[in-house]
Amino acid sequence: MKKMKTKMMLLRCLLASLCLCASLPLEAQTLEPNLKFGKPTDAELNMTTYSPDPDAEAVVLCYTTDTYYDIRAGGFLLMTDVKVRIKVLKDGGKDYANVSIPYLSGEANRGYHERIVGLKATAYNMENGKLVKTKMTSDMEFTETVDKENMLRKFTVPQVKVGTVFEYQYRKESDYFFHIDTWHAQLSIPTLYASYELILPEWFQFNVDQTGHHHLDATTDNSSVTFNLDGDILRCVAHKYRFIGEQLPALKDDDYIWCPTDYCDKVTSELRRIEIPGSVYKDYTTTWEKIGSQLMDDDDFGGRIRRANPLKDEQAAAAIPADASAMDKTVALYQLLKQHLKWNGQYKLFGKGAHDLKKQGEGSNADLNFVLLNMLRDAGLTAYPVVLRLRTHGRMPFTHPTIKELTTFVVGVMASDQNMLLIDASAEDGYVNVLPSRLLVDQARVIKPDGSGFMVNLQRASSSQVLVNNQMQLSADGSINGTVRITYQGNGALAERRQYRSGRDSIDFVKSQSSAYGIDIQSFAMQGRDDFSPQVREDITFTSHADATADHIYLNPFVFRPVKESPFPAATRDIPIEYPYPSALTIRSSIRLPEGYEVEECPENLVLQTPDGSLTARVLTQPGPGVVGVQIKFDITNTLIPQTSYQEIRQFYETLTAKLNEMIILKKS
Repeated sequence: MKKMKTKMMLLRCLLASLCLCASLPLEAQTLEPNLKFGKPTDAELNMTTYSPDPDAEAVVLCYTTDTYYDIRAGGFLLMTDVKVRIKVLKDGGKDYANVSIPYLSGEANRGYHERIVGLKATAYNMENGKLVKTKMTSDMEFTETVDKENMLRKFTVPQVKVGTVFEYQYRKESDYFFHIDTWHAQLSIPTLYASYELILPEWFQFNVDQTGHHHLDATTDNSSVTFNLDGDILRCVAHKYRFIGEQLPALKDDDYIWCPTDYCDKVTSELRRIEIPGSVYKDYTTTWEKIGSQLMDDDDFGGRIRRANPLKDEQAAAAIPADASAMDKTVALYQLLKQHLKWNGQYKLFGKGAHDLKKQGEGSNADLNFVLLNMLRDAGLTAYPVVLRLRTHGRMPFTHPTIKELTTFVVGVMASDQNMLLIDASAEDGYVNVLPSRLLVDQARVIKPDGSGFMVNLQRASSSQVLVNNQMQLSADGSINGTVRITYQGNGALAERRQYRSGRDSIDFVKSQSSAYGIDIQSFAMQGRDDFSPQVREDITFTSHADATADHIYLNPFVFRPVKESPFPAATRDIPIEYPYPSALTIRSSIRLPEGYEVEECPENLVLQTPDGSLTARVLTQPGPGVVGVQIKFDITNTLIPQTSYQEIRQFYETLTAKLNEMIILKKS
């Protein structure tokens, strides 16, 4: 009887555990990758969260890319087949049903162009226990021209809502067969399964490299491929590369990274040469000299530089002194340019016709920069285009530079053999050597008229300096009356001007300043807001309040501070930290105490420095008779800090913010 009861108890426990497993949400169980497109599984349709990332708005269930070669009409084509399946988990995940596929037009690529074919998209929803399929129709897709080099095929998958599984697939056919796009395994949402298969005939010799922080299973095998060339069968050995990633985290952006794809798991392929025995041999190894020559031979780049100055009459009428310095001439010419032409907010590499530009009165930064180059030449100055890739687009692969990776250029003016001034038509809030941060790349290329040139680090040209001088009068009831003058120099001035313009009006800007500093602003004046100059100055009167009792006042003396809280609360970080430019902040405060009070407790002085010297901070508090002096210095000298230094950076900010939250305690004497 006792054995029977024991068996019954074990049976009940087993049944209870089975019931518990059955009641567990599906996402807590293992979700196996489903590689069959057109057939979403019950597990995919019924999942409500993705357990490796419970906050994810959507998850890529399956993402496959196959790249291979074909021959058509006697020429090689590079074919790329893409298939994607996504599960929408939250309302924000519906945005991933709006898809843009970039590809090249043939206009600016000397006959090379790409086509998007076989585009299909389907949404799958469970309605009343039944699977409902909704296919995309042709009126839900369209083509957008970005510029003369780039196009977008855009579409929206229909009937996508929370709980939807949707798929899309397409093929990209490219005459630009000697360039293989970088394959990114990670996207902005987590990925359950991603695979990339690359088949390269032995005639095409590539360097294939995998980079990233997460593990991709990689295999390389020998295979064979067959081509039909006008009825003749060609066979050759091929190298098959295959990369597989599972449960890859989302590629997340933050304020301290410029382009997340710089650090994601990816595969790059660089063509060294094509060698078909007895038929073709061509070396595709690219140099900057070759790129420079291509650009200067292009009618929409070098041709624009060589053309006549469209503002020649206006420049002559301005009568800029011939003996003025290179700096003064550059400033005067830029201001003259901006009187006649406006920047349209776009960054380009190639320009449009000067006649159309002058007629329309606006253009891209490239359009305006070409005119500025013409003006500088007519003023007797030596100036060059400095080509680059925008920081927001990712780093330029300087081991194998290509025109395709370039996105824009700035203007370099030779003030002397050793000193080059930098300016760009998009620097509406900046100045000479004060460029928008997205242009501050660590490697750019100066292009001379013959195609030669040299590399420059644009990050060394710009920096921010901010000086805060603050006077405060503390009363016995804890009320504070203060005046502060803040002087912004360089990129600090550019950033402050932009912040001002981003608000609805001056009232909105003042409110944001009050909130940022935790004060009530009584009056506010800004000098240099609309000037083309390297400086902005703000004068502020304000009130604030400290906690007071009958005989004590508890005052935080750091009203103006470099940080309120640590920007790096996460325990770990697997990508570097990127600052926009070097910066130096100095804050000096003088706090006059109410009569009859003296300092009982005061924060100790603090000197901080990261091991590599990238960040330094000094917090000094100097109590004296009737007054307390406070000084804070915070400097950032290195703009790129590797993830291996993250813990030191995190500790630096935690220590600094803790210090800036300490109080001065005053007692009534």
